[in-house]
Amino acid sequence: DRILADRAKRRIGEIQSVSALARRYGASRTTVLFALKVLSRDGIVTQLPGRAWAFQPMIDSPQAHAESFEMRLSLEPLALGSPGFALDSKRAGLVRTQTEDFLTLDESRLTARRFHRLDIDFHTLVAEGSGNRFVRSTLLGHIRLRVASRGGQTVPAFRMLQSLREHIDILDSLERKQYAL
Repeated sequence: DRILADRAKRRIGEIQSVSALARRYGASRTTVLFALKVLSRDGIVTQLPGRAWAFQPMIDSPQAHAESFEMRLSLEPLALGSPGFALDSKRAGLVRTQTEDFLTLDESRLTARRFHRLDIDFHTLVAEGSGNRFVRSTLLGHIRLRVASRGGQTVPAFRMLQSLREHIDILDSLERKQYAL
């Protein structure tokens, strides 16, 4: 978490070594290497030849947020339209129930943390339903990047509600197998 927070705030550079991170965080090389391997599994860092690690682009600026959104607007319809798209109806029902519960809350009880969880669950549902393994893999990797890049982001209540209502509309279409809609 500390590595991600520092990278998101650009307190550490794009290329890092295990020993430099161990010194910075007062941790053992083994602990830092373990953390880097976890981040690598999530597609956040890539091991370079030798002992260096490179951070992948983060969603850490307004421009990066716009590019992230644009990418999802391009790939998620591909996921939905791919031959073999299959909606997990049990998970879709759970996402729907949790989303509808959130939409009934008083505005003072809406939390960005819960909204982000619902948003991620919805987009994961779409990605995992794709019949195209490459689209699925790209979207799931991007979702991991979104989770890793999120640092105390605030979302206005009206935007949370608007977004989740859109998710309900999309779930309605998916349940009717109206994927093009």
